[in-house]
Amino acid sequence: RASTGLTSISSQQAGIWVNGVGTVVTEPDITNLSLGVEARASTVTEARDQAAVAITAIVAFLTSIGVEERDIRTQSFNISPQYTFRERLEDGLRTDERVLSGYQVTNTLSVKVRDLDQTGAILDGVVKAGGDLVRVNGISFSVDDPSPLKVQARELAVQEALEKARQLATLAGVGLGQLIFISETSSTPI
Repeated sequence: RASTGLTSISSQQAGIWVNGVGTVVTEPDITNLSLGVEARASTVTEARDQAAVAITAIVAFLTSIGVEERDIRTQSFNISPQYTFRERLEDGLRTDERVLSGYQVTNTLSVKVRDLDQTGAILDGVVKAGGDLVRVNGISFSVDDPSPLKVQARELAVQEALEKARQLATLAGVGLGQLIFISETSSTPI
């Protein structure tokens, strides 16, 4: 960002202020799956039992192919009533009446797949294990341990900021003093 103009600067703001950006790009090494089951029945017990059978089969499949239990986590569990609306005629007036039609149970898992090449086979197996109740809510790819990448990005950002400061000091005909302040913001784009 470049701008020109005169600005009154207090002594606390005096100096050269620059920013630096460090970007590191890498290939993902894990797949994160959000998947689960959704069961509907006339009673809570029936819906819960159907969901439990399906989710148990999914977890059994995942562990049988080598996904570690620590990489399988429950994301959410929900029981909600389901309603239908039917038209009712009362005293010559038509109104909609809400009628309880049953219950829906959803159970969602977060699964970390450490071998990206297995992702397709895992999804196929999950669908087979859970049957018609399976829901695949999302698939994302990421890096299991971004810490070394953040270190590299910080180094690049500081190098860029120092280079900008040196250039501005030279252009302004002033000496470059000691680094006084650093503020970090970061993001992990997908």
